Amino acid sequence: MTNTTTQTPVLKLERTFDATPERLWTFWTDPKKYAKWFNPAPLDLVVHEYDVRPGGRIRFDMPQPDGNPNPQEGVFHEVVPRQLLVSGSPDRSFLVTVRFEPVDAKRTRLTVEVKGVPPDWHALATAGWNVGFDKLARELGDEVGVDTGFTLMRAFNAPPEKVWRMWTTPEGIRRWWAASAKEMGYDMTVERMDVRVGGGFAFRMVGNGHDLVNGGTYRVVDPPRRLAWTWHYDIFLGPGEAPYDVPIEVTLTPTPFGGTQMVFKQGPLGKRAFTEGSRQGVLANLEKLAAALAAE
Repeated sequence: MTNTTTQTPVLKLERTFDATPERLWTFWTDPKKYAKWFNPAPLDLVVHEYDVRPGGRIRFDMPQPDGNPNPQEGVFHEVVPRQLLVSGSPDRSFLVTVRFEPVDAKRTRLTVEVKGVPPDWHALATAGWNVGFDKLARELGDEVGVDTGFTLMRAFNAPPEKVWRMWTTPEGIRRWWAASAKEMGYDMTVERMDVRVGGGFAFRMVGNGHDLVNGGTYRVVDPPRRLAWTWHYDIFLGPGEAPYDVPIEVTLTPTPFGGTQMVFKQGPLGKRAFTEGSRQGVLANLEKLAAALAAE
């Protein structure tokens, strides 16, 4: 008999998407679409082989911001169109089982079960999958012209406590956010930073013919794991456009080796071009954050 007490628990995730099983299936089986969302890092996969049939090979790079190509390979074990997709290592020691279940005429419940992930890595793997799902939702929305905001993941070689201080103290903000603003031609000053639920912040940016204040209100302050706020967006508005609120959230998860995996989520701005510009800006900021942490 099998000793089930020594088996690694299966990691299970569920998400409902605004897409039919037929449409969602293509984002798992078309290598060009798959490459756009599967990597939780802000880079597309580099797909070398993706033969969607039982026994077909899978081979791609999952590049990381530090330059690591992170090569991955495996095979497809079971393929039932629009219903079931099972892939993993040839010996099935690592296995990803994906099920597609219609909820109604327009939505699909996706269930993913992952076998072979050590329990110590479940929290990180869950965060990574959820970032991927957020990217998948964005790609689905892009096809029909819906802006869903964006999600980014970044790993840092520093504990959550240090990363938290970089986000929640004026000194920390100046070390990376202000440095990034400087490269874009802005002098940034921290005018107010009251990090508590209901507290607010105001960062003034002067340059390029602008005098802007980024302000908002903190909604969740859970050190050193989760920080969420509402960004009161009132910059670069056109004639007749009213200010509006944008939700932002930062989640910090400790890694088994003393580092931190950070997930940054931001809602959409008023225009898709603004959302993409904000995403690029956050990516640049996170490079400065990584450098500031490395310099400590």
